Amino acid sequence: MRSISLLVLVLCVAAFAVSCTTGPDLSNINKATPTPSGAAPEKEISGSYAITGEGPNGADKYEGTLTLTNQGDTYKADLQTAKLRRTGVGVQLGDALAVSMAEAGKGADCGVALYKIGTGGVLDGRVAHWGEVSYASEHAKQTDGTNFDGKYKVSGKSEAGVTYDGTIDVKKSVSGYQFTWHTGKDLVGYGIWRGTTAAIGFGGSQCYFALYDIRSISLLDGFTGGGGAFAFGTETAKKP
Repeated sequence: MRSISLLVLVLCVAAFAVSCTTGPDLSNINKATPTPSGAAPEKEISGSYAITGEGPNGADKYEGTLTLTNQGDTYKADLQTAKLRRTGVGVQLGDALAVSMAEAGKGADCGVALYKIGTGGVLDGRVAHWGEVSYASEHAKQTDGTNFDGKYKVSGKSEAGVTYDGTIDVKKSVSGYQFTWHTGKDLVGYGIWRGTTAAIGFGGSQCYFALYDIRSISLLDGFTGGGGAFAFGTETAKKP
């Protein structure tokens, strides 16, 4: 993974109707249901969506459009409201979509990691960096700890096909978790997991993120965050 500045963002997985402030149920992290061997193919979700959203605690309501364009491995994401325009990259994994966005010219260090959690604290995921058309992949196995927090051994492959390995330290922090990747140069992120999906955002206060539950090919429902805030907004995206 590339070296970047300290994350100042909390992300939440959208499936996942319970409020982020309650935190996930950690009691069965090492008893999670295994991923089915014949998982259904991922939905094609390109297109233009009408969005409605609000900031933390229901403030700053907004409307606009979200356009997702399939780039092969990732989606190009463009968000437009009356007050702002952001662009970025999205990575899909099963029925979840994580998006990293920023204003034009400000997204170079932004990105998001999206994991599925398997039996025994195994993480299998994809990492999307702003401006890239491919995703990196990672596999991690918990080596210390009984719940989500602990230490993981990780191996991965970058967008360019370069392999790496190391460890990840996961530590409970406020309502989420701090992730520290030790894979040559340390990378720090912050995120949360819900059910069998985890999302970790990174990049700095210029980065904005959304984590959507893909309800159907025309309905996305999720949480938003970024800009240095440790709170969440909500957003729904529907195709006309």
